[in-house]
Amino acid sequence: MELKAARIIGNGPGDLPPTTEGRPHVTFNQASTSSLQLGEIRITNRKIGGMSPESPPFVVTSESFAADWCRALQKELAVAAAELMLPLGCQPSAGLTTVRVLSGMGVSLELYRMPLCPSLQRLPKMPARTPLSAAFHNWLGERRLAWQWWEDLQPTCSWPQLYLPADSLEKLSSDSNNPFPVLYQWFTQHAGRPSGADIETLRWLASLPPTAWYSDANKAQLQALEHFFFLLRDDRETPNWWLYCNGVSTFIDTIHLRLMQAQQHLASAPAVG
Repeated sequence: MELKAARIIGNGPGDLPPTTEGRPHVTFNQASTSSLQLGEIRITNRKIGGMSPESPPFVVTSESFAADWCRALQKELAVAAAELMLPLGCQPSAGLTTVRVLSGMGVSLELYRMPLCPSLQRLPKMPARTPLSAAFHNWLGERRLAWQWWEDLQPTCSWPQLYLPADSLEKLSSDSNNPFPVLYQWFTQHAGRPSGADIETLRWLASLPPTAWYSDANKAQLQALEHFFFLLRDDRETPNWWLYCNGVSTFIDTIHLRLMQAQQHLASAPAVG
């Protein structure tokens, strides 16, 4: 069976598309106990699937597509994931990898519930050594790549949630400080040393409106900050202690969003439809 068009349905917030029985659709990391639907292409990462580190990064299953077709897609996903690790610095998400592979196959795509912008905010009572699963991907980097691909994707791809609206357009005074060097200095100064960290600076950075980040944003600054917002799955220790800290996670989450908005503004991205 040839795949010409498909819906990709992520696990993020947002509305689901109207149900169309048998229409090809991709899902991610669903419970192994749930039955495969007609037309479903289920992609599961090896951690969720309980597989060994030597296994392929993703497993593809479907009742509507032949086993050989699923194995071929699984192989393409593995190749793409390995290629994407270099520009991202870590394992790519199943969603971004799937977009890369299917778009490269000429498949027309409709994307739902996949903004590539999960929350990094921790629950107040989360144990200090329990990481957020979202923290193991470089979401800033994934959105950077998505915008780089967007010109080629647009003709055959609908991805409304790639566009993040700015929730504030207030003007800045002429003496406003450039927040990028302040944030970079904060991360490097406090890396690996949570005790005595200057939380007020982080609070101030999180309070700035999107426009404060727009005026001084450049690609080099944004990319230099990416590695402060994710964890490496195989590392037992990390200098990015703020990704484990319940007390600062609200600030980190807000700043993460502001950087994504600045990244989008820098790309001069129009509203996506």
